[in-house]
Amino acid sequence: MIDKVEAGLENGVINGPELKEEVAAYFKGLTELKVRDHVVKKQPYNLAALLVKAIGLLIGLPGFLWGYVNHALVYHFSINTTRKMFKDDHFHSSVMFLMAFFLFPLAYLIQSGIVWALLDWRWALGYLVTVPFFGNFALVYSRWFKKWRGQWRFLQAKGSFQANELISLRETIMSKVKSWMKAEEIAVKNNA
Repeated sequence: MIDKVEAGLENGVINGPELKEEVAAYFKGLTELKVRDHVVKKQPYNLAALLVKAIGLLIGLPGFLWGYVNHALVYHFSINTTRKMFKDDHFHSSVMFLMAFFLFPLAYLIQSGIVWALLDWRWALGYLVTVPFFGNFALVYSRWFKKWRGQWRFLQAKGSFQANELISLRETIMSKVKSWMKAEEIAVKNNA
């Protein structure tokens, strides 16, 4: 889709400057409200649903904290080291994956050894088996929380000029791109 839109901009089929200004204004509005596109796309939100999600987040908080505490050191070490080593963002995910692939199991063994030294082997085995699951839960939970926070912010801004402007801009941008893509599709069929 992006390639088609870029081709349309280059060929002059899509009004580039106007669309570019609308997209820039849309992203500026997202930044000001501190939300992402999916929050505007999936609106409207209601208070009751967000409160139920908040209760779910509160129930999951102990699991998140356990997973975060046991993974924070290696997680942040991987991120910070990768950002210092590679300025190009394209390498970050690959390098962080490789670092995590080796460092997390090593950390699990060291931490389990400490638990064994302090308690006994059964606690260490239980720790070793459960800590990876809680680490994954912490990662998923943080994403849930960020989505909930964005939805909450958008709900608070509901009815404001800024929120209404974002909704309107998104609809305008998407309708222009969809109509252009439909016209492009018809032109391709006619040429075939």
